[in-house]
Amino acid sequence: QQEQTATDQQEQTATNQQEQTTTDQQEQTATDQQEQTTTDQQEQTATDQQEQTTTDQQEQTTTDQQEQTATDQQEQTATDQQEQTATDQQEQTATDQQEQTTT
Repeated sequence: QQEQTATDQQEQTATNQQEQTTTDQQEQTATDQQEQTTTDQQEQTATDQQEQTTTDQQEQTTTDQQEQTATDQQEQTATDQQEQTATDQQEQTATDQQEQTTT
């Protein structure tokens, strides 16, 4: 009985250790996967945000430049027209005065 008891205990101990080891490994694997998934998601989120921010800035910069260019062209065109109109009127006035003086 003592020998049989000793053998039984050894077998039980061995089985318990295997079960505990297997459970520990499964739990560790599950934890590792969760941590890795969380880290991956955080990294992906950070990358997505950077890419989105960069894209937003590029789009905004392009829009700003287009708007500024359009505004500059409009202002320049308006100024050119005013100057040309003013010059035309001055020249016409001078011509009219000369003609009138001659007459």
